[in-house]
Amino acid sequence: MTDYKTKEQKELEKITRTMVNLDKELTEIDHFESDKNKHALRQWYAEKKAMHDVKKVLYEAKLYAQYDECEMEQVTMNYEKLALEMDAV
Repeated sequence: MTDYKTKEQKELEKITRTMVNLDKELTEIDHFESDKNKHALRQWYAEKKAMHDVKKVLYEAKLYAQYDECEMEQVTMNYEKLALEMDAV
């Protein structure tokens, strides 16, 4: 039973780190990004990355079955495409 509690604690620590990193990234975006459209896009991307990381932790702990490893690749491609389009405008 102790092994299970240790593993559970490690998984919770991973999720906590992800959320702390998200908070830091969102604070940086709020502080440095002046363009409202880019601001919203960067926030959206940061939130998507954090959710993907949480899903991965839960999947690895066998608590979430809908995790798609390739999902983040698609999100990143869409983000980069939108960012380039915003720079072109």
